[in-house]
Amino acid sequence: MRLVNTLKVMWPNVAGDVDIADLIAITTLQLFDPDVYALIQSEIEILTNAIYRYENKEQFAERMTPRMARKPEVAKEAMALIFPYLAKEWKTFMADSTSYIVRREHRRISTK
Repeated sequence: MRLVNTLKVMWPNVAGDVDIADLIAITTLQLFDPDVYALIQSEIEILTNAIYRYENKEQFAERMTPRMARKPEVAKEAMALIFPYLAKEWKTFMADSTSYIVRREHRRISTK
């Protein structure tokens, strides 16, 4: 109920500006696993390619692994689905295979 109520309040304000699946996923993490949400929030510019950091990709993927999550494997799967960049580095191959341009047109969270 908490998630549904939050989405009922949020969706009318962002409809057309964000992807509904991404909104549900990120809001779920925000409400039920705030440590994972904080990790994403702290690295959002790198995850969306808004900025580029000269860092070893393997080290970045390791740093982004959500060990602090209540259910680390579930959180990792959710993050991989939301951010194809992480899926690639984690070699999970569960990410959206659409191009960046299409993801941007669909207003996915993984874009600038």
